Amino acid sequence: MDWKKIKKIDSHVHVTFRKMIGSDIKLNTPEKFLGVMKEHNIQKAVVVPINYPYYHAKKSMGENSFELLKFNNNCQARIAKFSKKLICFADIDLFGIEVKDTLQELERAIHNLKLKGIKIHPYNQGIKCNDKRIVEVMYFAKANDLPVIIHSFPQKNKKNTYSSSPKYIVELLQKVKSERVLISHMGGKDYNELRKIKCWFDFSFAGREFWYELGHEKLEKIIRNIGVERCCFSSDYASMEYKKYYEYLNKMNFSSDEITNISYENAEKFLKI
Repeated sequence: MDWKKIKKIDSHVHVTFRKMIGSDIKLNTPEKFLGVMKEHNIQKAVVVPINYPYYHAKKSMGENSFELLKFNNNCQARIAKFSKKLICFADIDLFGIEVKDTLQELERAIHNLKLKGIKIHPYNQGIKCNDKRIVEVMYFAKANDLPVIIHSFPQKNKKNTYSSSPKYIVELLQKVKSERVLISHMGGKDYNELRKIKCWFDFSFAGREFWYELGHEKLEKIIRNIGVERCCFSSDYASMEYKKYYEYLNKMNFSSDEITNISYENAEKFLKI
């Protein structure tokens, strides 16, 4: 099976109007990415921010965290207007501003700007995923029946990344009891924690790391153990090219039904589209 030709929904991409200095986030304008989507048979893509004040905003715009957050969400809404194929999620800031102000901005982002979900990046927020501020955001998402994507890729050589550890996500979801949550990057090497909760997951970035270290057969086994019925195709484009995923996906032995689940049907269920 040629994964380049397979119909897909990409559950994790970054679309930007400029290149972020000092980051692996590459310039990926809406116009450019729509061409990439056509080339790789991507039917729809979830466009997510990274909970960083200067993601879309420029440092020359100053240091007012609330205004920067509003600008980032305005840019997400601007991206969404390029095509119905682009499903744009809202940004949050729980480090620079009070949680009540973040929730106020989420009201605007969801109900006025019509953004379709929320991205949470605990590492970039500098707080653990079971933090009470994230709990409040999750209750907001649950009350509004919104899908949430949570970054989770703890790395041994970067202790701060453990703020996004799956063990904290397990605590969070056991408290909030929301099932419309997708864990990005499989939770890193703590992926087995995901079996304790009902959630969706993707293998963006992490899949290639595991493939390098363990091989495609072991990676396939890991995906099966967590649950093919919960796995969504995601790329983290343009930080990582699609061809990097095809290198190992084309070697795996998923059935046609399993490929359909991973490539787009699971994402349709998560997004309710």
